[in-house]
Amino acid sequence: MLILKPSRQKGLAIVELTILLPILLLLFMATAELGRLIYTYNTLTKQLEHGARFLSQKNYQGIAGDADNVAALKAMIVYGHVDINNAASAEPIVVGMTVDDIDVNMVAGENLYFKVDINYTYRPIFADSIATFGLGDPINIALPLNSSVVMRVIN
Repeated sequence: MLILKPSRQKGLAIVELTILLPILLLLFMATAELGRLIYTYNTLTKQLEHGARFLSQKNYQGIAGDADNVAALKAMIVYGHVDINNAASAEPIVVGMTVDDIDVNMVAGENLYFKVDINYTYRPIFADSIATFGLGDPINIALPLNSSVVMRVIN
């Protein structure tokens, strides 16, 4: 059995650290990015539910499908408030989300329903694509996050 003396192990720890550090950093960054992805999706879903609840209560005046109310709904989902006039200067709750990412469809029937969809493209912090080092096109890692809710208009 070979026993190395402490004098022969000088520098061995730094070699091990050099090998393992990139792997550990990659795992740390992937874990942080996954947490950010889940947080973003949860925020989108909560904002969608709040906005849909806001629009469902507008039928008390009989104007749930009105264009101003739809614009207010989109502002509420994106910016957290219904003030359409100050929306241009406000920061979106989710970075990069715009009112164009939201679709509202009214469904008439026995009861009046509406469906609100969010189609948001999640962009990671570090890069939008992974290089393949000349082995092909870069791999796009921007992920589409889609969420929708169907709610009945309150009579």
